[in-house]
Amino acid sequence: MDKRRSKSSGRINSKNNISIKMKKDTWYVLEFEGYNYDNLAIIYRILSEKFGSENIFYKTVDAKVLNNKKRTFVTKKIPIISNYMFIRSDNPIQIFDKVKKLFARVNMLKKVGSEEYQEISDEEINNMKCDFKEESRIWKRNDLVKIITGPYSDFIGTIISVKKDSIKVKLIIFDKEFKIVFPKTDVELI
Repeated sequence: MDKRRSKSSGRINSKNNISIKMKKDTWYVLEFEGYNYDNLAIIYRILSEKFGSENIFYKTVDAKVLNNKKRTFVTKKIPIISNYMFIRSDNPIQIFDKVKKLFARVNMLKKVGSEEYQEISDEEINNMKCDFKEESRIWKRNDLVKIITGPYSDFIGTIISVKKDSIKVKLIIFDKEFKIVFPKTDVELI
């Protein structure tokens, strides 16, 4: 085996085993391709056992999903950011190598961004956590909402239906009923 003495640290390294000094714990993004929600929950459980649940950020929301076989609604945890997990570590190469060994059969891991593994600051992760708390509000039929932008700003209406990114609202203007679709960002619950 070809052994060399490292000039900076004085440690002996082989060709295949290079020790790398990293910064303090930072956040990194894992992108999983070709997995459904149930498999991502299993992956999250396995990774939280390996790295600790406080070092993994994976936000889910409870949603009612129609079970076609029995024609009933089932509550499932669906990720807000689908197919992405955030992991905190001091050595991203170790994380990616372990994850690749665990889930190598599906070619599920890919680097986000440039050729290098990109770190995410704690401040960015905390901002994302706060954003998800706001996003996790539940929109229900017949709830009162206030329009906050556009030509109908400051109007109050009731929710008729809710879709992924939009809400259909019933507004009463001059004693006439209008059904208008708004993006979720243009309305707020009262």
